[in-house]
Amino acid sequence: MKLYDLGLIVGRFQMFHKGHESMVKAALELCNRVVIFIGSSQKENTEQNPFSFYVRKDMIEKVFPVEFKEGKILVSPLPDIGVGNNEMWGKYILGVFEEEFGKQPDLYITGCEKERPSWFTNEIAPNMDELRLTRHNIDISATQCRELILEDNKDEWKKYVPYQLHKDYDFYRKVIVDLKETVKWINY
Repeated sequence: MKLYDLGLIVGRFQMFHKGHESMVKAALELCNRVVIFIGSSQKENTEQNPFSFYVRKDMIEKVFPVEFKEGKILVSPLPDIGVGNNEMWGKYILGVFEEEFGKQPDLYITGCEKERPSWFTNEIAPNMDELRLTRHNIDISATQCRELILEDNKDEWKKYVPYQLHKDYDFYRKVIVDLKETVKWINY
């Protein structure tokens, strides 16, 4: 039995990288089950959100296939509602979680994002603990991973992305390059 029953991770994962992987591993150490909400789930084919919800879910499943199969990792879409990073967004997340799982998460796991205010106050999540992981060991962002793909710097990209995704580099590159070409053509 783990310290917590249900853990929650929220992210866009517009390139699942080793920082995300370390968050999931930490959550699995502490929680019986980890729920991963993929934010901006309705968005794809944009510069900031090139990959569909299903591609992002597939990335996570490829890195954690056993945990998926055993039901230790559950992935759900989390569409944007246009309120930004604030308490209203936190209430929305908790509402979706409670609707799906019948209770609030026991532990919220997050990266240490400077620009992200706390979504969950004690008033709206009084029994939920929070674990913040720093970027000291893995200082990378999904934006940087996408830029490395666009530059076709596969060797550098591989340093920051779980090895299970390396074989799909050409697919990820095609999505990003095709998108860039389409945007260029539209703006022409």
